[in-house]
Amino acid sequence: MKPLKELQREYENARYMKLPDGELHTIVSVNKPKNSYQWFDEDFSEKGVELVPAQLIEEFQELRYPNIDMSMVRDRQLVEEALENIIICRVTNVIEAAPFDFVSDSKKMALEDLLVVEPISPDLQGAKIYVPHHKAGTFKTARLRLMVGQVVPVKIVELRERRYKDYHVYKSVKNSYVLEGDINIAQFLKNREFVKNIPKKWADFDETVLTEDYRSFTNKTYKGIISHYNSAGVYVVTNKCYTFFIRREDFGYATFSRIHKFVDTVDDTKPINFKFTGVVRHIDDPKEFGISNFNIGNTPLLKGEHISFETSPHEAIKQLIDSKNMVGRAFKGYIVQYDVVKGHLIELEEFPGVLVKLKHNRMINQNMMRTNEALSVVVKRARYTINDEGKIILTVNCTYNATLGKKQEMLADFFSSN
Repeated sequence: MKPLKELQREYENARYMKLPDGELHTIVSVNKPKNSYQWFDEDFSEKGVELVPAQLIEEFQELRYPNIDMSMVRDRQLVEEALENIIICRVTNVIEAAPFDFVSDSKKMALEDLLVVEPISPDLQGAKIYVPHHKAGTFKTARLRLMVGQVVPVKIVELRERRYKDYHVYKSVKNSYVLEGDINIAQFLKNREFVKNIPKKWADFDETVLTEDYRSFTNKTYKGIISHYNSAGVYVVTNKCYTFFIRREDFGYATFSRIHKFVDTVDDTKPINFKFTGVVRHIDDPKEFGISNFNIGNTPLLKGEHISFETSPHEAIKQLIDSKNMVGRAFKGYIVQYDVVKGHLIELEEFPGVLVKLKHNRMINQNMMRTNEALSVVVKRARYTINDEGKIILTVNCTYNATLGKKQEMLADFFSSN
Protein backbone atom coordinates (compact mmCIF):
# COMPACT_ATOMS: atom_id res chain seq x y z
CA MET A 1 0.00 0.00 0.00
CA LYS A 2 1.17 3.51 -0.79
CA PRO A 3 2.11 5.70 2.20
CA LEU A 4 -0.96 7.28 3.81
CA LYS A 5 0.43 10.81 3.37
CA GLU A 6 0.73 10.23 -0.37
CA LEU A 7 -2.87 9.02 -0.57
CA GLN A 8 -4.05 12.02 1.50
CA ARG A 9 -2.69 14.36 -1.19
CA GLU A 10 -4.84 12.58 -3.76
CA TYR A 11 -8.00 11.72 -1.80
CA GLU A 12 -10.07 13.68 0.68
CA ASN A 13 -10.12 12.38 4.24
CA ALA A 14 -7.94 9.30 3.58
CA ARG A 15 -7.75 7.20 6.75
CA TYR A 16 -6.75 3.64 7.60
CA MET A 17 -9.70 1.32 8.09
CA LYS A 18 -10.68 1.19 11.75
CA LEU A 19 -11.29 -2.13 13.47
CA PRO A 20 -12.38 -2.89 17.06
CA ASP A 21 -8.79 -3.83 17.95
CA GLY A 22 -6.99 -1.08 16.01
CA GLU A 23 -6.29 0.12 12.48
CA LEU A 24 -5.99 -2.03 9.36
CA HIS A 25 -3.09 -0.62 7.35
CA THR A 26 -3.86 -2.64 4.21
CA ILE A 27 -7.18 -0.85 3.48
CA VAL A 28 -7.63 2.93 3.33
CA SER A 29 -11.04 4.61 3.59
CA VAL A 30 -11.62 7.82 1.56
CA ASN A 31 -14.51 10.10 0.72
CA LYS A 32 -15.94 9.03 -2.63
CA PRO A 33 -15.03 11.53 -5.38
CA LYS A 34 -17.79 12.98 -7.58
CA ASN A 35 -16.79 10.97 -10.64
CA SER A 36 -15.72 7.80 -8.86
CA TYR A 37 -14.87 4.48 -10.47
CA GLN A 38 -13.86 0.99 -9.39
CA TRP A 39 -10.68 -0.96 -10.02
CA PHE A 40 -12.14 -2.87 -12.98
CA ASP A 41 -13.46 0.23 -14.80
CA GLU A 42 -11.96 2.00 -17.80
CA ASP A 43 -10.55 4.89 -15.73
CA PHE A 44 -8.31 2.51 -13.73
CA SER A 45 -7.25 0.34 -16.70
CA GLU A 46 -4.10 2.40 -17.22
CA LYS A 47 -2.77 0.87 -13.97
CA GLY A 48 -2.54 -2.47 -15.76
CA VAL A 49 -5.94 -4.09 -15.18
CA GLU A 50 -6.66 -6.14 -18.31
CA LEU A 51 -9.79 -7.72 -19.72
CA VAL A 52 -10.26 -11.47 -20.02
CA PRO A 53 -9.19 -12.60 -23.49
CA ALA A 54 -12.39 -13.02 -25.50
CA GLN A 55 -11.69 -16.67 -26.31
CA LEU A 56 -11.45 -17.53 -22.58
CA ILE A 57 -14.58 -15.83 -21.23
CA GLU A 58 -16.74 -18.95 -21.51
CA GLU A 59 -14.09 -21.09 -19.82
CA PHE A 60 -13.76 -18.70 -16.87
CA GLN A 61 -17.51 -18.32 -16.58
CA GLU A 62 -17.65 -22.07 -15.93
CA LEU A 63 -14.74 -21.89 -13.47
CA ARG A 64 -16.55 -19.16 -11.58
CA TYR A 65 -19.26 -21.54 -10.42
CA PRO A 66 -20.16 -22.34 -7.81
CA ASN A 67 -19.67 -18.98 -6.13
CA ILE A 68 -18.74 -20.04 -2.60
CA ASP A 69 -17.62 -18.35 0.60
CA MET A 70 -16.89 -19.47 4.17
CA SER A 71 -20.57 -19.37 5.12
CA MET A 72 -21.30 -22.13 2.59
CA VAL A 73 -18.56 -24.67 3.34
CA ARG A 74 -20.96 -27.04 5.13
CA ASP A 75 -22.71 -27.73 1.81
CA ARG A 76 -20.87 -30.88 0.69
CA GLN A 77 -22.03 -30.81 -2.92
CA LEU A 78 -21.16 -27.14 -3.31
CA VAL A 79 -17.69 -27.76 -1.86
CA GLU A 80 -17.05 -30.71 -4.21
CA GLU A 81 -18.04 -28.61 -7.21
CA ALA A 82 -15.85 -25.72 -6.06
CA LEU A 83 -12.84 -28.02 -5.55
CA GLU A 84 -13.09 -29.06 -9.19
CA ASN A 85 -12.75 -25.44 -10.31
CA ILE A 86 -9.73 -24.32 -8.28
CA ILE A 87 -6.79 -23.45 -10.51
CA ILE A 88 -3.09 -23.07 -9.80
CA CYS A 89 -1.54 -19.66 -10.56
CA ARG A 90 1.67 -17.69 -10.21
CA VAL A 91 1.79 -14.23 -8.65
CA THR A 92 3.28 -11.85 -11.20
CA ASN A 93 2.62 -8.31 -9.97
CA VAL A 94 0.91 -5.98 -7.50
CA ILE A 95 -1.35 -3.02 -8.31
CA GLU A 96 -1.44 -0.48 -5.49
CA ALA A 97 -4.39 1.47 -4.08
CA ALA A 98 -7.14 0.03 -6.25
CA PRO A 99 -10.54 1.67 -5.63
CA PHE A 100 -13.51 -0.37 -4.32
CA ASP A 101 -17.05 0.74 -3.47
CA PHE A 102 -18.14 0.40 0.16
CA VAL A 103 -21.24 -1.75 0.35
CA SER A 104 -22.23 -0.28 3.73
CA ASP A 105 -21.59 3.41 2.95
CA SER A 106 -22.36 4.95 -0.44
CA LYS A 107 -20.39 8.10 0.45
CA LYS A 108 -17.16 6.21 1.09
CA MET A 109 -14.70 4.29 -1.03
CA ALA A 110 -11.93 1.85 -0.07
CA LEU A 111 -8.40 1.66 -1.48
CA GLU A 112 -6.75 -1.76 -1.38
CA ASP A 113 -3.85 -3.40 -3.19
CA LEU A 114 -4.47 -6.11 -5.78
CA LEU A 115 -2.36 -9.19 -6.44
CA VAL A 116 -2.01 -9.99 -10.13
CA VAL A 117 -1.91 -13.74 -10.72
CA GLU A 118 -1.67 -15.71 -13.96
CA PRO A 119 -2.84 -19.32 -14.53
CA ILE A 120 -0.10 -21.88 -15.08
CA SER A 121 -2.25 -24.09 -17.32
CA PRO A 122 -1.38 -23.54 -21.02
CA ASP A 123 -5.12 -23.63 -21.79
CA LEU A 124 -5.69 -20.51 -19.68
CA GLN A 125 -2.55 -18.55 -20.45
CA GLY A 126 -3.04 -14.95 -21.47
CA ALA A 127 -5.54 -14.29 -18.69
CA LYS A 128 -4.82 -12.20 -15.60
CA ILE A 129 -6.73 -12.58 -12.35
CA TYR A 130 -6.91 -9.86 -9.71
CA VAL A 131 -7.05 -10.75 -6.01
CA PRO A 132 -7.82 -8.09 -3.35
CA HIS A 133 -5.35 -8.02 -0.46
CA HIS A 134 -7.88 -9.34 2.06
CA LYS A 135 -8.43 -12.40 -0.17
CA ALA A 136 -4.72 -13.00 -0.83
CA GLY A 137 -4.45 -16.21 1.21
CA THR A 138 -3.58 -17.58 4.62
CA PHE A 139 0.11 -16.74 4.16
CA LYS A 140 -0.24 -13.18 2.86
CA THR A 141 1.95 -10.42 4.26
CA ALA A 142 1.39 -6.71 4.81
CA ARG A 143 3.77 -6.08 1.88
CA LEU A 144 2.12 -7.88 -1.01
CA ARG A 145 5.16 -7.46 -3.25
CA LEU A 146 6.87 -10.13 -1.19
CA MET A 147 4.35 -12.56 -2.71
CA VAL A 148 5.46 -11.97 -6.31
CA GLY A 149 6.74 -15.27 -7.70
CA GLN A 150 4.67 -17.44 -5.36
CA VAL A 151 2.53 -20.28 -6.67
CA VAL A 152 -0.99 -20.26 -5.21
CA PRO A 153 -4.39 -21.95 -5.66
CA VAL A 154 -7.12 -19.56 -6.80
CA LYS A 155 -10.92 -19.72 -7.05
CA ILE A 156 -12.54 -17.39 -9.59
CA VAL A 157 -15.31 -15.52 -7.75
CA GLU A 158 -16.42 -12.80 -10.17
CA LEU A 159 -16.29 -11.64 -13.77
CA ARG A 160 -16.47 -7.88 -13.24
CA GLU A 161 -17.98 -5.93 -16.11
CA ARG A 162 -15.88 -2.92 -17.08
CA ARG A 163 -17.73 0.38 -17.25
CA TYR A 164 -16.77 2.90 -19.90
CA LYS A 165 -17.23 6.67 -20.00
CA ASP A 166 -18.70 6.54 -23.49
CA TYR A 167 -20.28 3.19 -24.21
CA HIS A 168 -22.56 2.42 -27.12
CA VAL A 169 -24.29 -0.91 -27.65
CA TYR A 170 -23.52 -2.38 -31.03
CA LYS A 171 -24.50 -5.67 -32.60
CA SER A 172 -21.45 -7.53 -31.28
CA VAL A 173 -20.17 -10.03 -28.73
CA LYS A 174 -19.81 -8.49 -25.27
CA ASN A 175 -16.41 -9.31 -23.80
CA SER A 176 -15.47 -6.44 -21.49
CA TYR A 177 -14.94 -8.46 -18.30
CA VAL A 178 -12.21 -8.53 -15.64
CA LEU A 179 -11.45 -11.57 -13.46
CA GLU A 180 -11.53 -11.41 -9.65
CA GLY A 181 -10.09 -14.32 -7.65
CA ASP A 182 -9.91 -15.51 -4.06
CA ILE A 183 -6.90 -17.36 -2.62
CA ASN A 184 -8.37 -17.60 0.92
CA ILE A 185 -11.23 -19.89 -0.01
CA ALA A 186 -9.08 -21.93 -2.40
CA GLN A 187 -6.45 -22.69 0.26
CA PHE A 188 -9.11 -23.47 2.84
CA LEU A 189 -11.04 -25.89 0.62
CA LYS A 190 -7.95 -27.70 -0.69
CA ASN A 191 -6.20 -28.11 2.67
CA ARG A 192 -9.44 -29.16 4.36
CA GLU A 193 -9.94 -31.76 1.63
CA PHE A 194 -6.52 -33.21 2.46
CA VAL A 195 -7.29 -33.27 6.19
CA LYS A 196 -10.57 -35.11 5.60
CA ASN A 197 -8.61 -37.91 3.88
CA ILE A 198 -6.21 -38.44 6.80
CA PRO A 199 -6.90 -41.90 8.33
CA LYS A 200 -7.68 -42.36 11.99
CA LYS A 201 -4.47 -41.77 13.95
CA TRP A 202 -4.76 -43.75 17.20
CA ALA A 203 -5.90 -47.29 17.83
CA ASP A 204 -9.17 -47.56 19.77
CA PHE A 205 -7.57 -49.48 22.61
CA ASP A 206 -4.47 -47.32 23.09
CA GLU A 207 -3.73 -43.70 22.16
CA THR A 208 -0.01 -44.49 22.02
CA VAL A 209 -0.47 -46.97 19.16
CA LEU A 210 -0.69 -45.57 15.63
CA THR A 211 -3.10 -47.26 13.24
CA GLU A 212 -1.65 -49.08 10.23
CA ASP A 213 -3.58 -46.82 7.84
CA TYR A 214 -2.09 -43.72 9.47
CA ARG A 215 1.45 -45.17 9.29
CA SER A 216 0.95 -45.88 5.61
CA PHE A 217 -0.40 -42.36 5.05
CA THR A 218 2.59 -40.66 6.70
CA ASN A 219 5.05 -42.89 4.84
CA LYS A 220 3.63 -41.84 1.48
CA THR A 221 5.88 -39.69 -0.70
CA TYR A 222 4.43 -36.46 -2.09
CA LYS A 223 5.90 -34.26 -4.79
CA GLY A 224 5.59 -30.49 -4.87
CA ILE A 225 7.17 -27.27 -6.01
CA ILE A 226 8.50 -24.60 -3.67
CA SER A 227 6.08 -21.68 -3.82
CA HIS A 228 8.12 -19.43 -1.52
CA TYR A 229 10.44 -19.55 1.46
CA ASN A 230 11.75 -17.45 4.30
CA SER A 231 14.10 -17.83 7.26
CA ALA A 232 11.58 -20.12 9.02
CA GLY A 233 11.09 -22.66 6.24
CA VAL A 234 9.55 -23.35 2.83
CA TYR A 235 6.01 -23.47 1.51
CA VAL A 236 5.34 -26.25 -0.98
CA VAL A 237 2.36 -26.63 -3.33
CA THR A 238 1.42 -30.01 -4.82
CA ASN A 239 -0.16 -30.60 -8.22
CA LYS A 240 -3.48 -31.00 -6.38
CA CYS A 241 -3.10 -27.49 -4.93
CA TYR A 242 -2.42 -28.59 -1.33
CA THR A 243 -0.15 -26.15 0.54
CA PHE A 244 2.43 -27.56 3.00
CA PHE A 245 4.86 -25.82 5.32
CA ILE A 246 8.26 -27.45 5.93
CA ARG A 247 10.32 -26.02 8.79
CA ARG A 248 13.92 -25.30 7.85
CA GLU A 249 15.11 -27.92 10.36
CA ASP A 250 12.98 -30.48 8.53
CA PHE A 251 13.88 -29.31 5.04
CA GLY A 252 17.53 -30.22 4.58
CA TYR A 253 20.96 -30.54 6.16
CA ALA A 254 22.07 -27.25 4.59
CA THR A 255 20.06 -25.65 7.40
CA PHE A 256 22.86 -26.55 9.81
CA SER A 257 25.59 -24.75 7.87
CA ARG A 258 27.74 -22.39 9.95
CA ILE A 259 28.57 -20.40 6.80
CA HIS A 260 25.55 -20.09 4.53
CA LYS A 261 22.14 -18.63 5.41
CA PHE A 262 19.21 -20.98 4.98
CA VAL A 263 17.50 -18.78 2.37
CA ASP A 264 20.66 -18.92 0.25
CA THR A 265 20.62 -22.73 0.15
CA VAL A 266 17.05 -23.31 -1.11
CA ASP A 267 16.74 -24.37 -4.75
CA ASP A 268 13.22 -23.55 -5.93
CA THR A 269 13.86 -24.44 -9.59
CA LYS A 270 12.86 -28.09 -9.40
CA PRO A 271 10.19 -30.26 -7.69
CA ILE A 272 10.98 -31.90 -4.35
CA ASN A 273 9.82 -35.05 -2.59
CA PHE A 274 8.46 -34.75 0.93
CA LYS A 275 6.29 -36.50 3.50
CA PHE A 276 3.29 -35.36 5.53
CA THR A 277 3.99 -34.96 9.26
CA GLY A 278 0.93 -33.30 10.78
CA VAL A 279 -1.70 -30.56 10.85
CA VAL A 280 -1.67 -27.20 12.65
CA ARG A 281 -5.10 -25.73 13.37
CA HIS A 282 -4.11 -22.85 15.63
CA ILE A 283 -1.07 -20.55 15.49
CA ASP A 284 0.24 -19.13 18.76
CA ASP A 285 3.41 -17.54 17.36
CA PRO A 286 3.24 -16.32 13.71
CA LYS A 287 7.03 -15.79 13.70
CA GLU A 288 7.42 -19.57 13.82
CA PHE A 289 6.29 -19.51 10.20
CA GLY A 290 8.28 -16.42 9.19
CA ILE A 291 5.21 -14.24 8.59
CA SER A 292 4.67 -11.09 10.63
CA ASN A 293 0.89 -10.83 10.22
CA PHE A 294 -0.01 -14.49 9.81
CA ASN A 295 -3.77 -15.01 9.75
CA ILE A 296 -4.55 -18.69 9.53
CA GLY A 297 -8.28 -18.24 10.11
CA ASN A 298 -9.98 -21.59 9.62
CA THR A 299 -7.46 -22.94 7.13
CA PRO A 300 -5.64 -26.06 8.40
CA LEU A 301 -1.88 -25.77 7.92
CA LEU A 302 -0.31 -28.94 6.58
CA LYS A 303 3.22 -29.75 7.76
CA GLY A 304 5.83 -31.84 5.98
CA GLU A 305 9.48 -32.89 5.96
CA HIS A 306 12.04 -33.28 3.19
CA ILE A 307 15.23 -34.02 5.13
CA SER A 308 14.68 -37.80 5.15
CA PHE A 309 15.29 -37.80 1.38
CA GLU A 310 18.85 -36.54 1.90
CA THR A 311 21.95 -38.35 3.09
CA SER A 312 23.30 -36.81 6.28
CA PRO A 313 26.74 -35.14 5.94
CA HIS A 314 28.15 -37.48 8.60
CA GLU A 315 26.91 -40.54 6.69
CA ALA A 316 28.23 -39.14 3.39
CA ILE A 317 31.74 -38.72 4.87
CA LYS A 318 31.57 -42.20 6.40
CA GLN A 319 30.74 -43.65 2.99
CA LEU A 320 33.71 -41.83 1.42
CA ILE A 321 36.01 -43.15 4.14
CA ASP A 322 34.70 -46.71 3.70
CA SER A 323 35.25 -46.51 -0.07
CA LYS A 324 38.73 -45.00 0.50
CA ASN A 325 37.77 -41.88 -1.48
CA MET A 326 38.17 -39.32 1.31
CA VAL A 327 41.93 -39.09 1.96
CA GLY A 328 43.79 -37.19 -0.75
CA ARG A 329 40.66 -35.54 -2.07
CA ALA A 330 40.38 -31.75 -2.45
CA PHE A 331 37.35 -29.86 -1.12
CA LYS A 332 36.12 -26.30 -0.92
CA GLY A 333 35.96 -25.10 2.69
CA TYR A 334 35.34 -22.06 4.89
CA ILE A 335 36.99 -21.14 8.19
CA VAL A 336 34.56 -21.23 11.12
CA GLN A 337 37.07 -20.89 13.98
CA TYR A 338 40.55 -19.42 13.59
CA ASP A 339 43.26 -20.97 15.82
CA VAL A 340 46.92 -20.92 14.75
CA VAL A 341 47.97 -23.17 17.67
CA LYS A 342 45.48 -26.05 17.68
CA GLY A 343 44.47 -25.71 14.04
CA HIS A 344 41.50 -24.05 12.44
CA LEU A 345 37.97 -25.48 12.32
CA ILE A 346 36.46 -25.39 8.85
CA GLU A 347 33.21 -26.42 7.20
CA LEU A 348 33.49 -28.24 3.89
CA GLU A 349 31.04 -27.04 1.23
CA GLU A 350 29.66 -30.53 0.58
CA PHE A 351 29.07 -31.36 4.26
CA PRO A 352 27.15 -28.51 5.97
CA GLY A 353 27.34 -28.43 9.74
CA VAL A 354 30.33 -30.81 9.97
CA LEU A 355 33.50 -29.20 11.34
CA VAL A 356 36.94 -30.60 10.43
CA LYS A 357 40.49 -29.57 11.34
CA LEU A 358 42.71 -27.49 9.05
CA LYS A 359 46.44 -27.29 9.83
CA HIS A 360 47.68 -23.71 10.02
CA ASN A 361 49.62 -22.31 7.11
CA ARG A 362 51.28 -18.90 6.85
CA MET A 363 49.08 -18.15 3.83
CA ILE A 364 45.97 -18.37 6.04
CA ASN A 365 44.84 -15.22 7.86
CA GLN A 366 41.92 -14.06 10.00
CA ASN A 367 40.45 -11.97 7.19
CA MET A 368 39.64 -15.17 5.29
CA MET A 369 37.27 -16.12 8.11
CA ARG A 370 35.69 -12.67 8.35
CA THR A 371 34.97 -12.53 4.61
CA ASN A 372 33.93 -16.21 4.26
CA GLU A 373 36.63 -16.65 1.63
CA ALA A 374 36.54 -20.07 -0.02
CA LEU A 375 39.67 -22.19 0.49
CA SER A 376 40.83 -25.28 -1.31
CA VAL A 377 41.92 -27.94 1.19
CA VAL A 378 43.16 -31.52 0.89
CA VAL A 379 42.15 -34.27 3.31
CA LYS A 380 45.25 -35.89 4.82
CA ARG A 381 43.62 -38.09 7.45
CA ALA A 382 40.05 -39.31 8.00
CA ARG A 383 38.52 -41.90 10.32
CA TYR A 384 35.35 -42.46 12.27
CA THR A 385 33.90 -44.35 15.19
CA ILE A 386 30.30 -45.15 16.08
CA ASN A 387 29.29 -44.68 19.70
CA ASP A 388 26.80 -46.71 21.73
CA GLU A 389 23.94 -44.51 20.52
CA GLY A 390 24.78 -45.19 16.88
CA LYS A 391 26.14 -41.69 16.32
CA ILE A 392 29.00 -41.27 13.84
CA ILE A 393 32.05 -39.54 15.39
CA LEU A 394 34.36 -38.13 12.70
CA THR A 395 38.04 -37.17 12.84
CA VAL A 396 39.12 -35.40 9.65
CA ASN A 397 42.35 -33.43 9.19
CA CYS A 398 43.10 -31.21 6.19
CA THR A 399 45.94 -29.11 4.85
CA TYR A 400 45.75 -25.85 2.96
CA ASN A 401 45.81 -26.07 -0.82
CA ALA A 402 44.96 -22.61 -2.18
CA THR A 403 42.61 -19.65 -1.90
CA LEU A 404 40.19 -20.35 -4.70
CA GLY A 405 39.47 -16.74 -5.58
CA LYS A 406 43.13 -15.73 -5.80
CA LYS A 407 44.06 -18.90 -7.68
CA GLN A 408 41.31 -18.24 -10.22
CA GLU A 409 42.60 -14.69 -10.70
CA MET A 410 46.18 -15.96 -11.14
CA LEU A 411 45.10 -18.53 -13.74
CA ALA A 412 43.07 -15.95 -15.64
CA ASP A 413 45.96 -13.48 -15.67
CA PHE A 414 48.48 -16.14 -16.72
CA PHE A 415 46.51 -17.54 -19.64
CA SER A 416 45.32 -14.14 -20.87
CA SER A 417 48.84 -12.73 -21.03
CA ASN A 418 50.75 -12.79 -24.35
